[in-house]
Amino acid sequence: EILMRSSLYGLIASRARALFVDDLGGRPPSASGSRPTARGLAHYADNLALTALLCERSHTALMFVDQPVDVNFKTYAGPRREGLAEMRRALHTFCRERQIPLLAAQDVLDWHGLTLDDDVHLGKLGYERLAELLAPQILATFGSRAETPPAHPPSP
Repeated sequence: EILMRSSLYGLIASRARALFVDDLGGRPPSASGSRPTARGLAHYADNLALTALLCERSHTALMFVDQPVDVNFKTYAGPRREGLAEMRRALHTFCRERQIPLLAAQDVLDWHGLTLDDDVHLGKLGYERLAELLAPQILATFGSRAETPPAHPPSP
């Protein structure tokens, strides 16, 4: 417990991140597959289900976004592009089966003129376009429901 509260320990741990493989700042794995494994798809489905359960328990409206990914980016050649499509199909199926709104972004985002550093970070112009796409869908989704968006409970 003392280590967890220590700012020195926190500093050392944050600097050591580059030594370990993770998705938050470490180095990428030395080998990765082009397609999701059965275990990976199951883990993804579990995460979607847990998210839905947490939202249900907290009486919070849930919507997913079909996240725009630039499939023309250098990392999505051939099998990787199909792997991404497989994950996207899993999300579409999950949302359809549970009647969870899935907001369209991938197939409708105008990529023209965007300068991307990577495949998913859209930059200022891209995020403006994404907001313009999603806002009407969010409002339409709430408008089509009998209920209104849940209010946040008062803070204790």
